[in-house]
Amino acid sequence: MSWEEQIAAVKADISTSFWLRRAIDELHRRDPVDAAKDARLLAEIMDARCDALLGTRVDPAGAGGGLPG
Repeated sequence: MSWEEQIAAVKADISTSFWLRRAIDELHRRDPVDAAKDARLLAEIMDARCDALLGTRVDPAGAGGGLPG
């Protein structure tokens, strides 16, 4: 699937948040290398926040994980 098809699929999904839709639109207007680096950094920060709040390692791919114990 091309990146254009991935964007279309994410935006067509009714479960996609409005925040993510806006972020995709904004990042699409930026230099793709800078946008990708910023998105990765944001994901790392949010993973660390989840780890701290949940007391467990969060799988960035969304598989497994969850609350401890």
